[in-house]
Amino acid sequence: MTQELGEPVMKYVPAQIPYRRSKFDEAIVSYLVSSPEKRAYEIAEMMKISAKTVNRHIRYLIHKSLIRVFPVIDLTKSDIVFFSIFSEKVNELEGILSPFMVWEIRDSRAGIFNCIAENLEKAKKIIDAAREKDKEAGVMLVYGYIINNEFIKQIPG
Repeated sequence: MTQELGEPVMKYVPAQIPYRRSKFDEAIVSYLVSSPEKRAYEIAEMMKISAKTVNRHIRYLIHKSLIRVFPVIDLTKSDIVFFSIFSEKVNELEGILSPFMVWEIRDSRAGIFNCIAENLEKAKKIIDAAREKDKEAGVMLVYGYIINNEFIKQIPG
């Protein structure tokens, strides 16, 4: 890709902690991927275990950022602006961006803040405030995305 498109403008690889998933993890995640609207008690019935156990394990996976819910939204039809800010000054930007954050990925070195605003003017004000704290912050405007279950199923590990 680099040969065709050149060097990336922004690059961030967060620190990672290996996690050995269990068959139990795989079963719960498999049910959630196939039917994300399923409730813990429905998964528990299919797995023939207690709903409390399933619910506790789902909360654990979410808390450890091992699973996440991403709503699929047609951004071109919505009245929101979705943007990301890449920065090495995450502690300074957190206070500015937290009211607008949908989710973040960060470690002690850098991070990506994924945010929404009600219009482009508001997004510009947020981005300008962030860039006052970090002049080197990278910004990406998101105008569409897709969650591809086939791709997710192919992720190793």
